[in-house]
Amino acid sequence: MLPFLLAMALEPMPTAQSQEIAQVASNDQQSAPTPSYPYASIKVGAGFPWNYDGNFDLLGSNVDTSLKLNGGFTGEVALGYKFKQARAEVAVGYGNYGVNNQTFSSSRYGSFSASSDGSMSLTTVMVNGYYDFPITNKDGSRSRWSPYIGAGIGYANLNVPSCSGDGCFSGGSTGGFAYQGNVGLSYRVSDRGQAFVETGYLGSTSGTIDDVSFGSFSSWRVFLGWRQGFGGSPKTTTAAAPAPEAQPDPAPQPASQPAVRGLW
Repeated sequence: MLPFLLAMALEPMPTAQSQEIAQVASNDQQSAPTPSYPYASIKVGAGFPWNYDGNFDLLGSNVDTSLKLNGGFTGEVALGYKFKQARAEVAVGYGNYGVNNQTFSSSRYGSFSASSDGSMSLTTVMVNGYYDFPITNKDGSRSRWSPYIGAGIGYANLNVPSCSGDGCFSGGSTGGFAYQGNVGLSYRVSDRGQAFVETGYLGSTSGTIDDVSFGSFSSWRVFLGWRQGFGGSPKTTTAAAPAPEAQPDPAPQPASQPAVRGLW
């Protein structure tokens, strides 16, 4: 009897606090997002291009020309894959920028300008790479905010409008190598859904349109976007069921004593 009571006194008893800690750990494991998955994203915003400058030869005299561009719409859709903190994607983008006018300057013919019909459009196909910087809260949990940086290379096609007036080129398109760099900030709305704000620079190499040799195209851009992961439900970790508490054996009952008869 005495050894049994000593064993019961030394055995640690589960407490409500320890059970609550185990339940919180189980919930944290179940809510942890998977580190890798495919995703799709869309972003829209505004582009602010530099003037598009070039030159051409007119009757033996060099003429400098410049398209005076306004800011305009820009957007991009992408399909990619997230590898923990890194991401890789293929994106198709489009931009449309108004044209104020086209100026011309020559030592022989002087300077003049002509109005332009329509706007400049830009289409890109890019391969981009990004890196997300994780942030940890003071309590050790993962923050919903995540800054990131990215860069990409690909192809750009520029479509330049025609202009009215004598001596103007008729407009057309040119294609070439494109490159970009971006920085942004994401906010995790759900396990795989993120809203983000982004800004960056886009450039393309020089090209020739209707005998006019244009230099590189450059634009500063800002975006608001959404990135959605897919490909199945998040992985979860099933916590093992707690072992049933050991029930102590019932204490032995004293043996019954025979009744004692009186001697009288």
